[in-house]
Amino acid sequence: NQVKDGTVESFEALIKHKRKNGALVEIPALGLMALIPQEKIGKKGNMMKTGDSVTVTPFEVDVISGKIFVHLEDAG
Repeated sequence: NQVKDGTVESFEALIKHKRKNGALVEIPALGLMALIPQEKIGKKGNMMKTGDSVTVTPFEVDVISGKIFVHLEDAG
């Protein structure tokens, strides 16, 4: 509901795996895994590696599959 309302907050996340289709991140505050799709990573994604800490914001939740999609917040 927060995603639909535009009231969703950003979360600290850890890069778990980089893939061709994006990066899998763990959001410890929620105890959940999420995907940053490749098109949402941008140039900064080339420098990311497993174990890096990033800030992400959910933009889509697939209730049926239980998947969470997030975009990378610009640290600078």
